[in-house]
Amino acid sequence: MPSFDLNDISFELRPLAFYAQSSMRDGTQIVCPQQHFVMGDEMPIYIGFEDVYHFISFKEISANSIMIYIRYLVECCARTGIDQRFEFISHVLVSPVQQNVDRATYVRERAECILRILRNAPKGKRFLMPYNSGQHWILAVIDPWDDSVMYFNPLGNEPGDDFKDLITTALNDWKLLVGSGIRQRRNWQTLIDTVRCPIQEGYVECGYFVLAYMREITFTVDGLAMLQMKDFYTDADMSLVRNEWANFVMRFIHY
Repeated sequence: MPSFDLNDISFELRPLAFYAQSSMRDGTQIVCPQQHFVMGDEMPIYIGFEDVYHFISFKEISANSIMIYIRYLVECCARTGIDQRFEFISHVLVSPVQQNVDRATYVRERAECILRILRNAPKGKRFLMPYNSGQHWILAVIDPWDDSVMYFNPLGNEPGDDFKDLITTALNDWKLLVGSGIRQRRNWQTLIDTVRCPIQEGYVECGYFVLAYMREITFTVDGLAMLQMKDFYTDADMSLVRNEWANFVMRFIHY
């Protein structure tokens, strides 16, 4: 099992690193209680030593680490009142994790999960949806009443077929359900827009970038527009997200 060199860790991350090093190497986990504000996230989240080690060491992060930060953002949005503008969809409901299944059926099942969330969506609310296509994280921002999806990919690539089929199926079903008042596009084709955003330079930063995208969108005035004006994230930008994650996780440690 790997270990930390605490001398190489920033002051802000050191308390969590010290706790993990001293108390979690035996299999002890940090438990974040269940939350009912993110569809698909109704169970407790368990953070183990490997999750903490990878996050603090700036290695590839786990799906649970993504969900922990979403819970942090949900709390912040609720405190500031912007939860009326944004809602989160858990990657658990939408990412293609199953293998050797009928593709069309699997797309339909996941699209129905999105449809249940969008069913009562008020005009003006956007839905932030992390999605893992297989070892790579992206962020989708869905505006159902505008019939559009903004696609933020830390590699800058276009969306794959699974993502496009999933989104098109979900929003076409939603348009049939709602019936009127939706922006009408030519051929009834949902707009999936691959937007400009900060691009990762290495191989493992995609998860951290998705966290930073969500933070900027929800915390910053005109965050969606501001995000599209950036080409990269600085070390300070990444440190801010990682420090917030670590501080939030520390809240659930019971000595």
